[in-house]
Amino acid sequence: MSEIRLVEASSIRQHTPGIPGVLVSADDQERWRPIPGYDGYEASTWGRIRSLDRVLELMGRWGPMQRFHHGKILRLKRKSSKGGSTYLCFYADGGSYPQVNRAVCAAFHGMPPSDKHEAAHLDGKVQNNRPENLAWKTPIENAADKVRHGTAPIGTRNACARLNEASVVDILARYAAGEKSHRLAVEYQVTPSNINTVIRGKTWVHVASDQREAAKAMGRVNMLEASGRANAQRRLYAQH
Repeated sequence: MSEIRLVEASSIRQHTPGIPGVLVSADDQERWRPIPGYDGYEASTWGRIRSLDRVLELMGRWGPMQRFHHGKILRLKRKSSKGGSTYLCFYADGGSYPQVNRAVCAAFHGMPPSDKHEAAHLDGKVQNNRPENLAWKTPIENAADKVRHGTAPIGTRNACARLNEASVVDILARYAAGEKSHRLAVEYQVTPSNINTVIRGKTWVHVASDQREAAKAMGRVNMLEASGRANAQRRLYAQH
């Protein structure tokens, strides 16, 4: 007969309802706090958002009217940012879509120190909006965290990327060997400006290549030669 073992309830872990990938212990009690700036809405220690029972003033067909709304746990929506990453938000009265991470961070950690501060995810997971995983950080600090977590929209993680890591390595090596940026641009179907930003280290800086410094040096040489040709052309025109 097989042995039956009893497991304490505190050791059992389950998924937080409505938040995939976030685990909580069975004895983790969900607590709620009001969201500053959003009357009638609360955030929880599980990273959930709920609306409260409220009466809204509306303009009906026959004039001003009131409508009662029952409070409920809100369904979170996923939206894309300009950089290609995603974040969770919820629909609030008035047609706005506040970000869940900012709402939870404001409810449990207070308002941000400035308008530029962002509600950063300490573990790099945008679905984990529990208060202990959030902190107000500057854009520079948040960007550094994303690079460390491997979630920054750089390289092929950026939806607008036309190149990839292998092509960048090839571009650096061939440019260092003397090929021109306009020829490489035609081959890789990008602009010469895209190639030059790669050479100067303005983009794709995370790609390792032993030809990067040689490519930068060649870029400086080409720039001086182009400047010399332009000055000679101007002097020639000035003589006529």
